[in-house]
Amino acid sequence: MIYIIFGTSGSFTEVCATALSAALVHNRVEHDLVDASSLTELGKAAVAAQGDVIVVARKPSTDLIQHVRTMQISAVVAAPHCASMLAFWLTQSGDALEAWRGTTAEFSGLMGLAAAPRISLVRPVPFEAYSHLAAKIARTWHLDPPPYFEGANEFSSKNDLSMSYHPSQLEPLWKKIAPWNKEQILSSVLELDRGLISGLDYLSIPLNTLTQISDLQPLEGAIDVTGRARGLFCGPYVRLPIGQWVATLELATSSNLRGVPWMADVVRLKDGQVKELARSEVKTGERSSWTIDLSFSNDDPNTPLEIRLFVTKAIFDGTVSVRRLDIAREEAAKSHR
Repeated sequence: MIYIIFGTSGSFTEVCATALSAALVHNRVEHDLVDASSLTELGKAAVAAQGDVIVVARKPSTDLIQHVRTMQISAVVAAPHCASMLAFWLTQSGDALEAWRGTTAEFSGLMGLAAAPRISLVRPVPFEAYSHLAAKIARTWHLDPPPYFEGANEFSSKNDLSMSYHPSQLEPLWKKIAPWNKEQILSSVLELDRGLISGLDYLSIPLNTLTQISDLQPLEGAIDVTGRARGLFCGPYVRLPIGQWVATLELATSSNLRGVPWMADVVRLKDGQVKELARSEVKTGERSSWTIDLSFSNDDPNTPLEIRLFVTKAIFDGTVSVRRLDIAREEAAKSHR
């Protein structure tokens, strides 16, 4: 038999694999532990194994996920806290924008997997509850769960960031990343975490994960639109689960920009090709604050999406500021306006 642990960055994947291994040992089942993130690797592991196989797929390919869904194979998704993902990416890259992109990419993959039939989602638990984690994973495959101490003793660390999380644990990682707004990014990551449990329907995008096109720097403050027609910003390169979505962009312009035409769109860049998913063209009215809604369908959870804003005529003088950027499932968008 093949037992699949779908995982991600950090150590929680190994924790879940260890819990399953403890259950197999308790049930006297011979098994091998292998890494296999594609259908080809899975086949090779199955052929080479002497007994049952625990497959740890840290970055599962599309064909492997599709195979598991089509064949309705039972599997476990090891879903660490999103803040732990963020900590991992901050440690790896030292850059808040890359950390945000990495976190949302992994989150989107977990959301897609968790929605599949016969998939069990497990979240980190305190050390004292490790035996319950082992029991839950064991029950996925109708195994007799190991006793408490046998299950708990398989785990060595009580303080792993993947197990329990408090915002203060991220504090040392932020010190190298000024001038990023850590509160915005952290609050959005916690929103991801809540969404993973209840089903994501709304995400507030940290504005400084957008990129100002003129200098490719993080967007901070008002954008000077003086000059020719051009693109103003892009981002946040977030991956979303499959479904119908609405991106809401709230803007504020200086008083002298009435009647100015703007264009916003949602695009996907893949294999060097830009695919437009939504577009809206508007003119500034009498009010200095206004919103643009972009409705789009996302059928690719693995490719990041980009939202862009353009001013489409030359401007003598003026500024525009982004007040907020929200992305919500279509049915939930109205409740967040």
